Amino acid sequence: MTFIDKVIGHGLSRRLDCIQADMFDEIRQSVDSTVGLDHISWREINLNQTLQLVIDRSGNRAFFGPSICRNERYLRSLNRFILSMGAAALVVG
Repeated sequence: MTFIDKVIGHGLSRRLDCIQADMFDEIRQSVDSTVGLDHISWREINLNQTLQLVIDRSGNRAFFGPSICRNERYLRSLNRFILSMGAAALVVG
């Protein structure tokens, strides 16, 4: 937790103005790719998957850049890792 506090608390919050434009760009691109740009016709989307994609991509953009945060294989692996860690914490706990 100390490491996470140092990285997020000190590293990112002091440089928030530097990464804000990148995160805005990633949020815009991930919403556009998921929801689409057609303003005339309606279509159904899975809100949970859309929000997960937007959050994962924009959060990873701050740490790793655009090439990795848009990599579908990386995002799937990251989600599997997070689910595995949560399950392991429940089992160990």
